[in-house]
Amino acid sequence: IETAQRQLVEALDLDRSSLFELSPDNTTLTMTHWWSRPQFPPLTSTTGTTENQFPWIRSRIRKGEIVVLPSLEHLPADAIDRANMRAVGVKSNVTLPLTVDGQVVGALAFGVLREERPWPDAIVNRLRLVAQVFAAALSRKRSDLALRSALAEVEQLRDRLRDENEYLQREVRTLHGSSQDIIGRSTA
Repeated sequence: IETAQRQLVEALDLDRSSLFELSPDNTTLTMTHWWSRPQFPPLTSTTGTTENQFPWIRSRIRKGEIVVLPSLEHLPADAIDRANMRAVGVKSNVTLPLTVDGQVVGALAFGVLREERPWPDAIVNRLRLVAQVFAAALSRKRSDLALRSALAEVEQLRDRLRDENEYLQREVRTLHGSSQDIIGRSTA
């Protein structure tokens, strides 16, 4: 994902890309991947969640809307997002929802820190396609994690069943001499 972010940032002459994932309980968007040009400060964990820093943008993304900001002046004057975008150095931004089966699972943001810039529809539409690819990758990742978790649970249950079976066989031998004798008598 970060390699793709780098390639997009460089090809479109942008400065930064950030990918946010929505928590399983649908309450928190957390930055999981990012790439920025070396001359810009790296993002830190304090800039990694959107809940308190970018509530206006977050609310639009959670509704499945694309947020296009040629300048920060396009944000509502009373939105705390404006000051927080300035704090992380962003002058222009586009943020796209990542959706799977109609559900928002995250967001993909692209920012320019050097200058304000327009976001032509052609670029936004291409970025929308990129967001769909990233959303599919996140969906596959989540499915893989769920599958691995289910497999681990099945393996634990198998091991538990094996252990309980061995325990019961020992108990039967202790009480009745041989489990084969009991099995043979029960089927006759």
